[in-house]
Amino acid sequence: MLNDNDRLSLITFNHDSTKLCGLKKINNQNKVNIQKIVNSISAIGGTNITGGLQQAFSVLQSRKQTNHVSSIFLLSDGQDNGSDSKIRNLLQTTYQKLQEECFTIHSFGFGDDHDGPLMQKIVQIKDASFYYVERNDQVDQFFMDALGGLFSAIAQDVCISIQINSQSKMFQKFFKNSYVSKTYGSMWKTVNKSQEYAIKINQIFSGVSKDFIFEITIPKSEIKDLQDCERNLEVINVQLTAIPIDLELNSKVLKEYKLVLTLFTQYEKISYDSEINQNVEFNYLRAKAAQSMEEAIQFADRDQHQQRQAILQDMLKNIENSHHNNLEKLNIIKEDLIQCQQNISPQQNKLQGKYKAQQKCNNHFDKQSWAIRDSKDLYQAPKQKQMVSRLQKKKQNQQKK
Repeated sequence: MLNDNDRLSLITFNHDSTKLCGLKKINNQNKVNIQKIVNSISAIGGTNITGGLQQAFSVLQSRKQTNHVSSIFLLSDGQDNGSDSKIRNLLQTTYQKLQEECFTIHSFGFGDDHDGPLMQKIVQIKDASFYYVERNDQVDQFFMDALGGLFSAIAQDVCISIQINSQSKMFQKFFKNSYVSKTYGSMWKTVNKSQEYAIKINQIFSGVSKDFIFEITIPKSEIKDLQDCERNLEVINVQLTAIPIDLELNSKVLKEYKLVLTLFTQYEKISYDSEINQNVEFNYLRAKAAQSMEEAIQFADRDQHQQRQAILQDMLKNIENSHHNNLEKLNIIKEDLIQCQQNISPQQNKLQGKYKAQQKCNNHFDKQSWAIRDSKDLYQAPKQKQMVSRLQKKKQNQQKK
């Protein structure tokens, strides 16, 4: 999948870290040499994740020529306590130049002994994906999925600002004391509590959408009369900036949007619109399902299994009452909620079950693909789907021989 324009560096880590080769172009000669290096790697012991990533940061920072899309693939089957804070510190001090640079860190956790929560925290540093590798035959599909994402990137350094329009005179008249009461997912960063938030995404993929869910609380207002000029109220201001990957578009993109509500008094007759926004409903229930999984995992950690079961059951009921046009997609989330119940039940392997449940939770929160779900992957970009499907067919043909 990689070609002459792509470059690869290999680093191993145990109690120490070693750079096996610097960045090499993936031409025919280097492919042979890289394959020899890979075949010579053996497990020795120790898990110095921080040391391994420090070597990777050094390779990235010392580049004389940078590719438009860069990524680190972190593979580990062990634990390195507290390395996520050490890694953040490295980016803020020794590798400040990389702090604002657009690259991703995808992590692949092997078996039950790896530190799943830690690997999750590491990928959140640079907005990427965590893959729980339960079996070795899944590794190539996960790699294809991650590479497919890199090949699908159309913009990076995406910054979104979401702000309540509280300075407006009309807002103060009708929506005074309104506030953002809840956000879903770790991507939301508070700028001004309940009033202004920011979301930063390293990369956006072609062919898929990103949707971020929040709730706003609007206190009841006793308004008896409305002027025509007061009908449409700007409630939320959104600004998005991004840097296109396309070489011909080298300037930053700026987009601005406004959420406008049409107001009516309680005494006015309005036509009843039976149609709901299906996309909003799906994404709202998706985010709420992920939140339910996260809270259920926390209850299971505290052995509060009655509460764990109740919160997942409540979410399943919410899905049952959804719009019929959303049921096909929501049935996949429903299956994941049921699977989550089983994974974190007292009868399951506690670590393995938790990793599986956490994987599904993060997939739904961040709308991230998971490669081995085939047609049930709701969030795969077309390129990811194509590359994973091609690999699966190749493996099937090899098994037939």
